[in-house]
Amino acid sequence: MTPSITESSVLTMKDLRRVQEIIYRHCGIRLPDSKQEMVQGRLRRRLQACAIHSYPAYLDWIASPAGKTEFTHFIDSLTTNETYFFRHKEHWDHLLGIALPEWLKHNPAAPTSRFRAWSAACSSGEETYSLAIGLSNVLADAGRTDQYQVIATDISTRVLEAAAAAHYREYSLQKVTTYCREQFFTASADGWSVRPEVRRHIEFLHHNLMNAPAFPPVDVVMLRNVMIYFDDASKKLVMDHVTRKLKPGGYLYLGGSEVLPCCHEAYTTIQPTIYRKNISSPKT
Repeated sequence: MTPSITESSVLTMKDLRRVQEIIYRHCGIRLPDSKQEMVQGRLRRRLQACAIHSYPAYLDWIASPAGKTEFTHFIDSLTTNETYFFRHKEHWDHLLGIALPEWLKHNPAAPTSRFRAWSAACSSGEETYSLAIGLSNVLADAGRTDQYQVIATDISTRVLEAAAAAHYREYSLQKVTTYCREQFFTASADGWSVRPEVRRHIEFLHHNLMNAPAFPPVDVVMLRNVMIYFDDASKKLVMDHVTRKLKPGGYLYLGGSEVLPCCHEAYTTIQPTIYRKNISSPKT
């Protein structure tokens, strides 16, 4: 019988190096040494769930064919971040007040006309539903209800499942107005659920940003609070994929502490963290 993990079991620097190598190879993410305690805490829960007695034994197992399913949980446990609805107000002001009106001006109403937004690394879905709610509201005022699609991707299957469930606690709605709650959410005893008329415009896809996406070109990309985890080589690869998928003239939104990698000249800076893909960019 495999012994249970003990409280004295610790994630050594040697173990952390193995974790860092696996995460980088699979996701392109650089986990700094300063995250050792966080990694130990999150993986401890996985060791307990799997009744494995040590971190080396766990890492050996996820590298084996028998640990293929657990490898998904391993990735999930180390790539999930906290978020909430309408985070970074300046992005929503620009998207709904400038980017979307521009699109409406240059894309006359037609049965096939769709504004497409990509919520990359969507986590538990707060950003994704913020996109859908904002787009729905503005397009309805323009008489073009339903002419939008949000594509939401993440490497974590666990958070994608949570996002698709569309149920949130009060913390996630801290920036949501009373009007917005009444229009787009249904209250329950333990939280709030996004209404079906919003959810039907969203497609959730499992996707690793290190790989090229396989969906139609988009008008907007939200790639927020992701690039900080990548080294230069990974940033370049991710940005290559993003740039090819974003339409000329489309907008890219990065996280509050992020800047566009210097290797990409396909964009014009609109304001900090907001970039527009050049119309003449060869990367389409």
